[in-house]
Order: sequence, then structure tokens, then C-alpha cells
Amino acid sequence: MIQSVSARRVKLQPKILGRDPIPLNDSWPQGFSIDMQAPLDSLWFDGHFSDFQLLPGVAQLDWLIYTLEAIGVKGRFVGFDRLKFTRPLTPGICFKLELNFHIKKQHLLVKFHLFDKQSSFAKGVLLLAEARLEA
Repeated sequence: MIQSVSARRVKLQPKILGRDPIPLNDSWPQGFSIDMQAPLDSLWFDGHFSDFQLLPGVAQLDWLIYTLEAIGVKGRFVGFDRLKFTRPLTPGICFKLELNFHIKKQHLLVKFHLFDKQSSFAKGVLLLAEARLEA
């Protein structure tokens, strides 16, 4: 039996353990600090280095977009800027995703940082046009 696309997408995503908005104003928060965990059984890890599983950079970016959608941030993807992947993210690891929002020339700049107590996994900027926050 072929697994549905939506069921497969869930198997790709991180577990969101909790989130705390960082207040800015009534229409947009300054950002969010979100506790997350890389699932042991994520399909992203299948076939990606059997002796040392790690989350590919493209998967980290997918998790970022998935999380933005989960907290109600909608918009048209424009691109990424200043991407840096500095340390492997492995199955089961708990980490924090910090998001900071800035509006510039009709685009929403989402500065993001994936890290734990030891150091950074990834950081960069995502650009969205026609951005809105839905409850």
C-alpha cells in the first residue's frame, strides 16, 4: 500500500515540544523560541549515511518552513540568504529553533538559528513576500 503524501510528510517532520512568542507588537511578534526534537524514525534519515545518520541541510530548511506554517506564518517563498550549516543534526537530538522577524521592503525576513547547549547546527535568513500571520 502506498503511503499518502500527508502521512509521509508527518514522518519527515520534527516534534515541536513547546514554543514561546517573543512580543513585538499587536500584528507581529518579534519572533519565537521553539523547543524541538529530531525524531528517531524520520524518513529524512533513511539511507543518509547508514553508519552516521545526519539530517541533510535541505531537511533542516524544510523543518523551518513546516514550523513557520505550524505557528501561522504564511507567505510566498522568495529565497534564503546567509545559510550556514555548522554541525550535524542527528536522530533524537533536542534542539531550539529561534525565529526573529524583520520587515524590510515589503518582505518578511525570518532570521533563524537551530542550536542546543553545545553549539549551533544551522542559521540563516528566509525571505517571504506577502507575509501574514494567521491564528
